[in-house]
Amino acid sequence: MKLKPFSERNRKIINGITENKKMANGYIFYGVPGSFMSDAAVYFASAANCQVCLEGFCGKCHACRSISRNNYADLIYIDPQKEKSLSGNITIDQVREIKELVKYGPNSGKYLFVVIRNCQKFTVQAANAFLKVLEEPLPGVCFILITKNVADVLPTIKSRCQLMFFPKAGHNNVMDYLYENYSEEELKEINQKTYNNEYLLNVFLEEGYLVGEGYITCRDILNKDKFARLEIVQNLIKDKHNAQTLLMIWIQEIWNDWQNLSEKDYTILDKLIENTGQMKYNVNLRLHLENLLICL
Repeated sequence: MKLKPFSERNRKIINGITENKKMANGYIFYGVPGSFMSDAAVYFASAANCQVCLEGFCGKCHACRSISRNNYADLIYIDPQKEKSLSGNITIDQVREIKELVKYGPNSGKYLFVVIRNCQKFTVQAANAFLKVLEEPLPGVCFILITKNVADVLPTIKSRCQLMFFPKAGHNNVMDYLYENYSEEELKEINQKTYNNEYLLNVFLEEGYLVGEGYITCRDILNKDKFARLEIVQNLIKDKHNAQTLLMIWIQEIWNDWQNLSEKDYTILDKLIENTGQMKYNVNLRLHLENLLICL
């Protein structure tokens, strides 16, 4: 199993937890884009359930191979952005489903892990129900909550979990990972997509956009009619941080060809820069993005 290169310090912390078998009921992994927290969660589950190694994981036992194939009964993922909810929130129904899944503890492993991505997206009702799960810990069950916006996580949830900060992955480690896992042709495509920008490289690697289809480009938007643009807004409003990141990518995309920019391109660039700055404040995200994409 080749995981993306999250911080070595966090790896040592996780190894210490699994070696000493002092597992908390809940952890909050929080950090910046490109810190590969989801990979750290998989590492945690692998290290805790490996049937051979005391530190890290072997990659060969039944638990390791099942986790690698994303087919392990004791590793459950919840991601509001990939669910059917139009709001992109974690709902009360999802929390009820989690309670059913964990009430009997691990299925075949030592620990049952529930990884909840974008944990800042709990509705109030769902958060209250989830708190009861955290307050009544079940043996062998561990929750890993992941967020890039820890300030938006409800204080009551934060107070019942151990927090673990993840810094941006080291550039050399990221480059080593790329050279080991991508062909020369794919590396050229990656360089074109990320404009040789380290931030974009980490974000694209984390989100799986490096090779093949992925994010929608600014040029794609300009070629769509207003109804198609409004459909795109429906996906963007699920996560403000991801929407901001996409606008920053569009700015970089246009500026990369700065020598050939037309007057219209400069107008689009100005609108993107202005709107990206405004998104730092408490704006109506749907209305804000609809106005921007229709006016481009």
